[in-house]
Amino acid sequence: MRAGQGTRSDLANAVARAPDDIAARLALARKLLDLGDAAGHDEQMAAVKELDPDEVSLPVREMKYGRVVEAAEARFDDDRGLYDVQPIIEFLRDEKHAAVLFQGWSYVADLNDRLGRDPEARRAYAQAWAYVPAAQVVRFGHDLAANFWRGRADLTDAERALALEAAERAAEASESAGLDAPSMARMRDVLACSYFLVGRRADALAAIEQSIALDPDNEAYALRREVFRLRK
Repeated sequence: MRAGQGTRSDLANAVARAPDDIAARLALARKLLDLGDAAGHDEQMAAVKELDPDEVSLPVREMKYGRVVEAAEARFDDDRGLYDVQPIIEFLRDEKHAAVLFQGWSYVADLNDRLGRDPEARRAYAQAWAYVPAAQVVRFGHDLAANFWRGRADLTDAERALALEAAERAAEASESAGLDAPSMARMRDVLACSYFLVGRRADALAAIEQSIALDPDNEAYALRREVFRLRK
């Protein structure tokens, strides 16, 4: 606020500079609503509707996706363990924007992962991976491969191949991501596990040796190496 950023006047000036900027108008509309200016909010939303009558622009789709998630989360029941993400999935079936598809499917994947719903998580991870942006390859590729490794007893050949693809891309991208040694070790560990999933034991051993070199105090990597040596 001291810098004058994100304030009502700042957002209004952004709209004045670019009246056709839908994202700017939506940001101003949200701010006006937060400030209790319902009329001002409605005015901006009417302008957005005029600019995008078919509601197909990315800012509008992101807004609609956010509303669907909010409505779904409002019905989550922690006490009974009920987390229905079907409305989100239904929304995504008609979505065209890659950015929204990644947001949605990665949300569904992460939630199911945390809930221990492994088959549902794997399906959502696979859907999200098709739209993963470059900036998310390291994190999301690692999470996908780690989840698939935990559910390795139930994987199909296609899922094993997908886990390796994600782990390899994540490992490659991590080289220029500025990660510290323990984080790099985790990337090599999940790569090693993914190699092992597809029967590439020599590659798995080479990758886990890198994990050990990067983080020698983590005993899990040495144990992993012994498992890889003993099992085929």
